[in-house]
Amino acid sequence: MKDIDALQSRIISAMDRISKGLDKIGSEANNTAVEEELDAQKASNIKLSQELTALRKALKKSEDANPTGSEDQQKVLDLETEVKELRQANQKLKDLQSADRAELDAILAELKTVVKEKI
Repeated sequence: MKDIDALQSRIISAMDRISKGLDKIGSEANNTAVEEELDAQKASNIKLSQELTALRKALKKSEDANPTGSEDQQKVLDLETEVKELRQANQKLKDLQSADRAELDAILAELKTVVKEKI
């Protein structure tokens, strides 16, 4: 039993050394690839930071030119009100047109009866 425990201990130790050796070999091989990827990510990060800075400047310039945007908002509100009024007027015209058609149909019906009576 002592021999089995000693062998097991030696095997575990050997496996640990092998694992550490493999990790070291793997990390050395991947180290270059990781560094290249890290450099690429840093370059990308710098580019994105520059774009963000440019966008912030453009936004600030836009806000300075029109601080509250109230003119544009007021124009939109005015146009929305006008559209609402036009829709209401259009509906009134449709209602009047329907009433006129109904009246016209009634007049035509009377005229047909009058014409038939005279013929």
